[in-house]
Amino acid sequence: MTLALGLSLPVSINANQIVCEDDKKTAESASFEEIQVADLPATVTDALDKDYAEYKIEKAYRGNDGSYKVSVSKDEEKFDVIVNEEGSLTKVA
Repeated sequence: MTLALGLSLPVSINANQIVCEDDKKTAESASFEEIQVADLPATVTDALDKDYAEYKIEKAYRGNDGSYKVSVSKDEEKFDVIVNEEGSLTKVA
């Protein structure tokens, strides 16, 4: 993707979301440790409330790179969302 300033960024567009490929690679290489859902930072829970308000947070994990993997569900649908510490979505798996 080329921005108006002439910058080129590696991004992918999926389900109405733009994901920076550099952030995606970082999240994929991180190792995660389970944490309590209550221990998620407000920036992460705010992002999830905004984009996944109808989903229940099942489990939460902190990555060694500062990202958070959050398992969410709604009815029979379950998936993981990776959010960086600033609250930006980096991947949906």
